[in-house]
Amino acid sequence: MADVVNIAPANDDKSILPQNDDATKWTIEEYKSLRAELIELAKSRQQLVTYMVGGVGVALSYALGHSDPQQQVIYYSACACAGIFVWAGVFLYESNLRNVWRIATYIACVIESKLPSLKWETAIIELAAMRSKKQGNGDDEHRKNTRSIDNEKTIFYTLWIAASAVAAYRVSVSIAEDKNLALSIISGLLICAAISAVGVWCMKKHTREWTRDGNIHKAYKADWDKMRDSGRI
Repeated sequence: MADVVNIAPANDDKSILPQNDDATKWTIEEYKSLRAELIELAKSRQQLVTYMVGGVGVALSYALGHSDPQQQVIYYSACACAGIFVWAGVFLYESNLRNVWRIATYIACVIESKLPSLKWETAIIELAAMRSKKQGNGDDEHRKNTRSIDNEKTIFYTLWIAASAVAAYRVSVSIAEDKNLALSIISGLLICAAISAVGVWCMKKHTREWTRDGNIHKAYKADWDKMRDSGRI
């Protein structure tokens, strides 16, 4: 799965951390709690993708596995459900990632600034900035070459294209029943290409900010930095 969480196991050797006041001890406990929350978020993302693949698979299998001419509406509905599952997965996945970025940037900007011995999230952010600088500070090119969640995006794209293909197949079958085979093939290909292209384009546009160098992550980091510098946290 994706490596966007960048979870490092908490160091059990407390000798490397300052232990001279209660505030430091509470900060360490907060750090551990947030790390545990990141782990749970990673697990929930894996479950989300698994359930989405299963739901889409069931819907498309039903649409493909039956051929009663009197139930075309049901087959189209199954294809529509598959598409809804995919987009629901996209929005739920983004909600999960927003929680990840909120926690990760808090750890880097607030906790790790207080305890320099903890440096994982800070190092990851600096690494992303360094790579962006190497790319000539071109955000689009940087996203293209350092995206950390390509596997998940590919799953979303593939499922959408599969749903589009099955919907196009059902249309082709309906037209073929009217004895116009050539028209059914052409219509199916055009419908599949159109739905797939529009859906993938929308997903790419929507998911481009999912990466660590995206605006979602940058916005959280800027907010935490401002609150820390103002003394509010």
